[in-house]
Amino acid sequence: MTPAVPDGRTAVPIWAELVPEGAARVRPLAGKMIADAVAAVREAVPAYRQPLTGKFREVLVGGVEMAVMQCFRFIEDPNASREEWLEVFRYAGRVEFLEGRTMDSLQTAVRVGARTVWRHIGRAGKDLGMSADALLTLAEAIFAYVDDICVVAVSGYTEAQAQASGSYERKRRQLLKLLLDRVTSPQQVSDLAAAVDWRLPDRVAVVVLEYRPDHLRLPPPSLGREVLVDLESTDPCLLLPDPPPAGRRSTGRSPTSNTPWSGAAPPSARSSRCRRPTAPARSPAAPWRCATAA
Repeated sequence: MTPAVPDGRTAVPIWAELVPEGAARVRPLAGKMIADAVAAVREAVPAYRQPLTGKFREVLVGGVEMAVMQCFRFIEDPNASREEWLEVFRYAGRVEFLEGRTMDSLQTAVRVGARTVWRHIGRAGKDLGMSADALLTLAEAIFAYVDDICVVAVSGYTEAQAQASGSYERKRRQLLKLLLDRVTSPQQVSDLAAAVDWRLPDRVAVVVLEYRPDHLRLPPPSLGREVLVDLESTDPCLLLPDPPPAGRRSTGRSPTSNTPWSGAAPPSARSSRCRRPTAPARSPAAPWRCATAA
């Protein structure tokens, strides 16, 4: 089942309590609000202290503009279209991950910008004669709105994070298959190993596992980054440096090895066929632990 995408609707019932005409009277301050919010974010959040150009400018300035202008639209019509708003903040969350910034930086930036905007709107509201109760409701709506923005942006961030993680694991499985392919281009192997930060050893050992139709219900193994794992194919196996890195014991039994990796061919491989025991593994972190076949 596909998980529901957050739609950030917490503030909707509160927007409905506000007088729509107030938005039109405050809207002329939008440019000043946006500029001050951008400046406040860049001053308060170290990750945003960089030249305001390119993708960074697009996401920061574009995000603040969308937040402010959509705020006015929601005051005027709590049921205004949200599609562009959702798209902008999901995209902003994705970019934050891809640019290497953290979710904490993202959420802090949203809240700092919101405080700056609220100061402007609060002062304008008083000048326009808004009652204390109306200002309180407006403040409640804005900070619920901030929570909504954070929820949507974080969903974009975590989506990009999950996709990157999935891509990383796919590349590791692809590398394993290339290493087992006798006609693989050495350059392909080197490039893919570099992409997943896997140091090419002189030799590798292969542990062949028994196929389990129920493998998707088993918790994933925890074997360390140096072990390449493929449990999804009909010929599941592990591939690891031979000998293993210092401090780690080899998995299963390894027969003799062949010629070392010279840059003209992939590492030589030696294999050990293993069978998963019928009894449960001792450690839940290693459900694919296997005993060497006789």
